[in-house]
Amino acid sequence: MKRPLLLSVVFGLVTSGWCGAAAPKDKPVAPKESHPRPKPVDPPPAPKAITDSIDRGVAFLLKDQNKDGSWGTPTRTKALNIYTPVPDGHQAYVSHPR
Repeated sequence: MKRPLLLSVVFGLVTSGWCGAAAPKDKPVAPKESHPRPKPVDPPPAPKAITDSIDRGVAFLLKDQNKDGSWGTPTRTKALNIYTPVPDGHQAYVSHPR
């Protein structure tokens, strides 16, 4: 008989907010940031900076390109050969949402 009464009292205190579990209703709670925000990025000083950057990137790609038009080589694998046959082998490395 005493146990149901005790449980009723504890339940009443918790649900009424008398135990301090509930926030006061007169103070709004500000939403918390869910993730950090990046700092603003300064724009390039001039359009020439953008074209110069593109030119450097194209020059690198042309220098690094193989004679057959491809990039990269399977000869520098550090003794780790990864076999990904076409047409769907590349999808093994796609991160799927959980």
